[in-house]
Amino acid sequence: VKFTEKMENQPPLLHRLITEDYAGDVVQILKDISEYAAAHLSSASIKICHDEETGAFSVHCQPEKDKPNETEPQGQSAEVDSVKKQHKQIIESVPFMPPCHEGQEREHAVSSVSARFCRNQILFGSTHLQRLSELKVLILGVGGVGSWAAECLARAGVGSLVLVDFKRIQQQNTSHSLCALETTMGQWKVDAVKARCLDINPESLSVTAIPLKLTPENVGEVLNEHGPFDAVADCCDCQHAKSALYPECQRRKVPCLVSALGAATRLDPTLVKITDLSKTTHCPVAKQLRKRLSQHGVEKGVTCIFSTEPKRNANMTSHPQLPEKGNSLANPTWVPSPMGSWVCLPALFGVVTAQIIICFAAPDGTPARELYLRQTK
Repeated sequence: VKFTEKMENQPPLLHRLITEDYAGDVVQILKDISEYAAAHLSSASIKICHDEETGAFSVHCQPEKDKPNETEPQGQSAEVDSVKKQHKQIIESVPFMPPCHEGQEREHAVSSVSARFCRNQILFGSTHLQRLSELKVLILGVGGVGSWAAECLARAGVGSLVLVDFKRIQQQNTSHSLCALETTMGQWKVDAVKARCLDINPESLSVTAIPLKLTPENVGEVLNEHGPFDAVADCCDCQHAKSALYPECQRRKVPCLVSALGAATRLDPTLVKITDLSKTTHCPVAKQLRKRLSQHGVEKGVTCIFSTEPKRNANMTSHPQLPEKGNSLANPTWVPSPMGSWVCLPALFGVVTAQIIICFAAPDGTPARELYLRQTK
């Protein structure tokens, strides 16, 4: 790889970025492009352009000659060349912008939407990325499972999230909830997760935070007022809310309904399974839920993440401190029954919940769509 200009001839601002406190960012992006060029091209020129008006940098990788691939099977040359061309176009379209430091204007540090999700575009393709940007998802419960699901959906480029939870963040949430930080103690969970998601994608993500306990009486109102939804992620730990939500979603023909069941008290991530609610096994939560839903005529059509690991004793009689009172919007004196939990299993449940929704949005015939169909059959 060679450069079109020598270092001393680069714009003064770029020289300062490379030689002073921003060096790591610039060097890393040049390293990434150099590795790409070395893997796919026999030689290339890298050109760095600086827009003085916006402060943005564009890094262009111009191939001079394609590197022959002796191990490439015959008949696949055109397809491989097409993929290389697409990746090259994506890389060339991504602007580099310096990080925001104290005292700088935020607008000079926020990169474009294409820059934020260019890695997603390489993996998924532009059509899938566009569908994700148009997706509207309801997340019920944004604690140990739902906060991780919201994080993944925001980083995938989903366009709209509606968050519903009626609890505040407490110290006991620190062990498993993404939104539980020293700076967020006492906040409504929905507000903390909303702020985090908007910090991930402030340009194109819409987030609605609803501090509400979902009940059979208000579930229809929430779906009507904030819907229609393309997908619903049930990440709460309340059987009443679950059994109220699913029939209403099916009546409104929500295309993708995902439920996380029983992440607490489990240890083994290899025993986590994905299947339809009607096919779940070894899961007491799913068994109780099937019984409740049968009264509403709902027997299948809900994709469940559950564990076949036996449930451990949920009683925390040796816990040194009971949960704080007054963390519920519906009942200020309500005190939950604590259950043993850690970060790995709730986080995994949340990540898988998001993965199913992300793959649901994929175009037909793509690997992501095929994965979704296998998981939900």
